[in-house]
Amino acid sequence: AGRRQNRVIRDSLNLTLDKGELAGRLAGEKRQAEALNASLTQEIALRAQAESVLKYRLELEELLTTISTGFINLPVEEIDAGINRALEQLGAFAGADRGYVFLLSPDRSFYRNSHAWSAEGVGPTPESLLEIDASRFPWWMGRLEKLERVRVARMKDLPPKVLEKYESFHPQPVQSLALVPLVASGVLTGFLGFESFRQENIWGEETEALLNVIADMFVNALERKRSYEALEQARAAAEAAAAAKARFLANMSHEIRTPLHGVLGILSLLRDGELPEREMNHVDVAHSSAEMLLNIVDDILDFSRIEAGRLHLEEKSFRLSEVVEDSVALLARQAGVKELELACFIDVEVPDNLRGDAVRLRQVLVNLVGNAVKFTHAGEVSVQVTLDSQEESKAFVRFEVRDTGIGIAPEAVQEIFDPFVQADPSTTRQYGGTGLGLAISRQLVELMGGEMGVSSEPGRGS
Repeated sequence: AGRRQNRVIRDSLNLTLDKGELAGRLAGEKRQAEALNASLTQEIALRAQAESVLKYRLELEELLTTISTGFINLPVEEIDAGINRALEQLGAFAGADRGYVFLLSPDRSFYRNSHAWSAEGVGPTPESLLEIDASRFPWWMGRLEKLERVRVARMKDLPPKVLEKYESFHPQPVQSLALVPLVASGVLTGFLGFESFRQENIWGEETEALLNVIADMFVNALERKRSYEALEQARAAAEAAAAAKARFLANMSHEIRTPLHGVLGILSLLRDGELPEREMNHVDVAHSSAEMLLNIVDDILDFSRIEAGRLHLEEKSFRLSEVVEDSVALLARQAGVKELELACFIDVEVPDNLRGDAVRLRQVLVNLVGNAVKFTHAGEVSVQVTLDSQEESKAFVRFEVRDTGIGIAPEAVQEIFDPFVQADPSTTRQYGGTGLGLAISRQLVELMGGEMGVSSEPGRGS
């Protein structure tokens, strides 16, 4: 019995010792499990935070890409709508209740609200905030003037005087505020801003960087719009000036032509009468001068009509041979005086019966042949007409006026068709003219669906 009891006591003691050791082991394992659980919890929280930051940045990059893409090749007339759309996207992303753009006036005395967005349930920008005196809030307007950002996470943290002045001006209680200066060429032109009314908004660095990038986009778009509007105003002013000039030239040309026709009529009567040779020479000089002046007036009138787009071609039946021969005949006397050979050749393949503006065609030919005679002192002037190509109802006719005159320098060839330009400045003094003849002729030819060019060599003709 003693041995049995001793064995029971011994087993009981061993069991107690085993239980203590097991309890200690379990307590250690529990502490390890708790430490591991705490570590896992912290790791999960950090991973969740990292995933949240990554998601935020991805959304921010996607928003930036969306807004940037929206401004690429955006038509000028849609820039305002694009800015308002971007304000809405930015405000929704940043959790703001209102976004706006204010532009500084030219005299830099006030800011004017040009674009605005408000979240659902938030009214539009109050009328008292549509224009803000630039000196009204020196606390942040001064920072904007220094091209610094203004970020107020909690309006209640502002100095009491500043907050009191702002609340007395702003009709709605603002919880948070962010302002970003709009800068063009280093000069403040306005600011981009967001306000939160319903809750405080802690603007993160990423969001603030996004606002800076978007502010630069707004500046570029607004500068493009401003440049376009300035160009449109300049174009309208130029068109108005051109129209006024055209009206003036047309009126003056008509006013000058009327007495000129009277002068030419009287001189023609005198030429038909019996006058002494000396007086007849004087009449001839006066008649030639009056005709030259009339040609100049006609050139100016035609040029003003072409510039104003009011010169219209007629379409009537005519004989091409008559137009060409009459044009050459008009210059025959001048060529004879200079002892020049004046020749005319019309290829048999050229159709003679055509429809078009014979008067304007004759004007071009007379101008070209007249120039050839004027600038040729010896040799010949020839007019050659050939058929370039022919379709069912159209004929493309090539007119070549050749002379053995003074020619044109290579550097002046490209300019002789410009208005009021002559190949050599001394030409005006020596030969006269306004420099409009070739410009008008080329435009008339282009109105007829053709083209005009020149080939020339100084001293050998054109």
